[in-house]
Amino acid sequence: MGKIKPLQSFLLIVISILFFGNSCDFKKAKDAEKGYFEIPDSYIQKHKKISLNGEWEYYWNELYGESLFQKIEENKRAYVKVPSSWNSSRPEGEGGDGYASFRLVVKVPDPNIRYYLRVQPATSAYELYINRQKIAYSGVVGTDELSAKPKYQIQYVSFQPESYEQEIIYVVSNFHHARGGYRKPIEMGTKEVIQNESLMYSAGEVFVFGAMLTMALYQLTVFFFRRQEKSSLFFAFFCLFTGIRLVVLDNFYIIYAFPDFSWNWMQVLDYTSAPLLVCFFLSYLRSLFPGKSEVPDWMLKFCWSFSIVYVLFVILTDPKLFTTTNIISQVFILFFSVCSFYVILRIYRQRKRDSSLVFYGSLILMLGSTHDLMAGNYWFQAQPLMPFSLFVFFLFQSILLARRNARFYSSMDTLTTELIEVNNRLESSNQVYSKFVPLRLIQLFSKKDESKVKRGDFIVKHMSVLSSDIRDFTAISETLSPEETFLFLNDYLRQVGPIIRSHNGFIEKYVGDAIFALFEKQPEDALSAAIQMHKTIDKWNKAKHNHRVGEIQIGVGIHFGELMLGIVGEEQRIESAVLSDSMGVANSLESMTKKYGAKIILSLDALLELKEPDSYPHRLLDFIKIPAKQKLIGIAQVLVEGVEESFSLKIQTKEQFEESVNLFWDGDFGAAELGFSKVLERDPSDKAALLYLERAKLYVQNGPPPGFGKGFLA
Repeated sequence: MGKIKPLQSFLLIVISILFFGNSCDFKKAKDAEKGYFEIPDSYIQKHKKISLNGEWEYYWNELYGESLFQKIEENKRAYVKVPSSWNSSRPEGEGGDGYASFRLVVKVPDPNIRYYLRVQPATSAYELYINRQKIAYSGVVGTDELSAKPKYQIQYVSFQPESYEQEIIYVVSNFHHARGGYRKPIEMGTKEVIQNESLMYSAGEVFVFGAMLTMALYQLTVFFFRRQEKSSLFFAFFCLFTGIRLVVLDNFYIIYAFPDFSWNWMQVLDYTSAPLLVCFFLSYLRSLFPGKSEVPDWMLKFCWSFSIVYVLFVILTDPKLFTTTNIISQVFILFFSVCSFYVILRIYRQRKRDSSLVFYGSLILMLGSTHDLMAGNYWFQAQPLMPFSLFVFFLFQSILLARRNARFYSSMDTLTTELIEVNNRLESSNQVYSKFVPLRLIQLFSKKDESKVKRGDFIVKHMSVLSSDIRDFTAISETLSPEETFLFLNDYLRQVGPIIRSHNGFIEKYVGDAIFALFEKQPEDALSAAIQMHKTIDKWNKAKHNHRVGEIQIGVGIHFGELMLGIVGEEQRIESAVLSDSMGVANSLESMTKKYGAKIILSLDALLELKEPDSYPHRLLDFIKIPAKQKLIGIAQVLVEGVEESFSLKIQTKEQFEESVNLFWDGDFGAAELGFSKVLERDPSDKAALLYLERAKLYVQNGPPPGFGKGFLA
């Protein structure tokens, strides 16, 4: 083991002097005697607070009223030293239940100035009277459990003396806690020491609470992104529970925000959070220094087991019962606090990385708590240092965790740089290949290593096929030079290619200006991609380009069916291939878009695969036959809002149009002619209705051709 260096020993001495020497005043005022207390002049002149401790007159089973006043006049009094619990001093019975009045006569050095009191809560309700005037209360004082109501709240009050001697009557009742009585001191002094000092202390505590809450949220965020970093999780809970105790139990700030906050739940929080804090701290140490020799398994398991059992006991029982176990909780906390500091000291002496921050932070916290404990027991008078020591402790631990994260990210940066170099070399060789062969198609073969894909590999899968083509591309290309043709074509493909990929599809191949794309998930992806392609091309038409092509129109056909995807070729060259009549059907649907004046034609096979077909405006258009399978397929025109000509009119005439289509294929050409005429009256631009009308008129005059039926293409 290493030894603590002289420089560090000097630092410990300096810290101790700063904590105790600069803030402590070991001069102590005399306590009250026989119910009488005289405040020394020096305390008022130097603006020092004084606690009204000592022997107070004690009237058991007496509330404020005539009966109490009569006993005071008749000198029927006993004396008790306060602050203390009356469990051991009550004249009759046992336990903490009961009520009593405490009386003290205070002689002030100057009756011409105003005096201020800091009244801490009694257990578990009180009323405070000065010169027979009520100036403060907390809860409801009563004579039994039904009439009394417990409440903890610190009160700051003031009074103007009427003479040198002031009568203070403090009435206390308790029927809800295991220990009752005048258990916390009343502090008295000038405004400068009572109010101003309390405001400074409260501001410090609020600042510490804000800092702890910020640290807790930050460390929880770290843990969320790095689940293996358990130290951040336990430290976050340690900060959070400490902050909650600070707000709820220290000066009872929560009462100012929620005046009716449950006293019972305040006790539950007090008794459950303390052992859990010890568990969080031990777990934090274990996660920082994971060796079993640092924080033994037995210590951690026993700590958590006891805490869980104790917390369940507190939650499931009444405060009057679980508050009797205060000594058990304190012994447990003291034992594991000693164990924790022993572990920290041993880790520090072993010179473990970051152990100095844990050691010095814990040391400052221990000195601060010891300082406030001694000041609270009035060994000396001093400003509370617990908020400052808590802040320093949490600051040290935050620095520790930040350093650990910085080292982690530094090592990750180094590894990342090395991996990027390797990856760049791999990507440079794969990028060219992936542009020629759709990588996603190869991945469908479920090979862990794409390099092992070989001739003959194939899969059979139901997928959506999208076929797209530029209308009149041949005529367009004849007006362009070869360079302009490729410039225009690449510019067009640059618009639509990313749309297909963003909708979970991949381009299987290009055939001139035509695109064949596959979508392996749901047909909604293919249809959404087609709609977006039309909207993108519509915007692209309005933009400026480097080529001489004006506005273009595209047609899209979509079909859903079974495809066989495989690898074909010979020893020196292989490529992917899709063997299926679904590709031909999609291509046929795309070619029919020009004839019917449609933007998108969708097979009913694909339409019926949609989860919500009606969410896409469409209308029944025609029927086609697949020669190889002699299968009849219905087709529908998808209407694209914002791009489709007379979109709203086609929606309005949808019912009439579809009825006329069915009449036409049922051979009722006269009725179909009448129906299509009505459609065209409302929408003269409906090219499909016009085509059907011309056919219907022809068939009315000459009769249908031989072989007429659904799927017959005139």
